[in-house]
Amino acid sequence: MNTNILTDKLTEVRDDLKISADDLKKVKDDIRQLADRLEDTRKGAEREVNRFVKQYDRKVQDIASKMPDSLRQRIARYPGAALVTALIVMFVAGILLRPGR
Repeated sequence: MNTNILTDKLTEVRDDLKISADDLKKVKDDIRQLADRLEDTRKGAEREVNRFVKQYDRKVQDIASKMPDSLRQRIARYPGAALVTALIVMFVAGILLRPGR
């Protein structure tokens, strides 16, 4: 009689483990699908960021090309002035690129 109880318990445990293995496979597949979706989202975000960086770069280049030569020469001579000028240009470009409200 003890053997039957032991056999029944072992059968129950084996069935539980089989169910757990199936559940783990489902979880693994779900995680893989989620990882694929996250990768697609990352690639899309990267494309958008690159597009905005290119747009920002074009605006900065336009502003820089409109600067007088004397100002460009001073910027080349004085790195501190170049930093301040760059901050001002980035601020102006940021205002120009800000989405409308």
